[in-house]
Amino acid sequence: MTWDDLEEWAGSRSVSRGRSYQRQGRVRDLAISEDGCLLATVDGGDRYVVRVRLQENATKDHSVQSKCTCPVGHDGCKHAVAVVAGYLERLGRAESVPVAEVDDPRWNKLDIC
Repeated sequence: MTWDDLEEWAGSRSVSRGRSYQRQGRVRDLAISEDGCLLATVDGGDRYVVRVRLQENATKDHSVQSKCTCPVGHDGCKHAVAVVAGYLERLGRAESVPVAEVDDPRWNKLDIC
C-alpha cells in the first residue's frame, strides 16, 4: 500500500488530515485482529473507534474498507487514514502491533471484521 493508493481510496483532503492526526499522536490503542483488521481509537472532535481492513481480491488489487463511529462513518474518513498511517509507521520502524482481543469492547461499536 502506498500513499497514492490511500489518496485514491480516501481523497487527498482525508489523507492530509488523517496524516496530520497520526503525526499529532491522536491514534490510540492500535491493534490488529488475527484476520488482519486494524482496530484503533482516534481522538478527533470526539473519540472515535475505527476498523480498517486491507483486502486483496482475485486480481491482486488492494482494496481498503473501513468503518468509523464518526459522522462520516465509512470508507475513507480522516480517522481511518490516521489508523493506516499509524500502522504503516510502526511497520516502517519494525515495531510490533498488539493483537486485538476478540472481546475488546470497541468491536461492539462496529460491525465485527
